[in-house]
Amino acid sequence: DGARQLDARQLEGFVHECVAANARNYSSMCMDVRLGRRTEVEQLNGWACAKASALGLGAMVANEWLARQVRERQSRYYAQRVAADVLR
Repeated sequence: DGARQLDARQLEGFVHECVAANARNYSSMCMDVRLGRRTEVEQLNGWACAKASALGLGAMVANEWLARQVRERQSRYYAQRVAADVLR
């Protein structure tokens, strides 16, 4: 298939290169939250959590926590934006 196999040292180097190249980037979800827009957290993490729960898998605790954190922050930013609009 032409895919190159990396050993652990090469893989670690690749990860560090990616981190350095993207250190100043912001995810689309982060930007959505900051701009008071609805995020895709339900389509991504929420869906994965619902599927895992339906299958009786308990390994999705961290994923559910992350989705809940994004929802809460999204709600706070939205409330702040609405309040700011009302005061204008």
